[in-house]
Amino acid sequence: MLKTAKKGLDEILVVLHRLRALAVASARADCPAADRQVIAREAEALIEEIDLIAGETKYLGKPLLAGRFEFWI
Repeated sequence: MLKTAKKGLDEILVVLHRLRALAVASARADCPAADRQVIAREAEALIEEIDLIAGETKYLGKPLLAGRFEFWI
């Protein structure tokens, strides 16, 4: 179970690193408005990817990263 959760979290971390890179690029003073719009669309897609990973990371059919904790054996 822990390996499954770690894999999901590792995938989310990769996406978060990309989101950070986009934020840094967008914050530059010389970043044109058109580029910021493209960056915003990519950021939205990445956030949806995080939600997908969190929802689909399961162990024995039970979601591990869905934001709920239920004790089960």
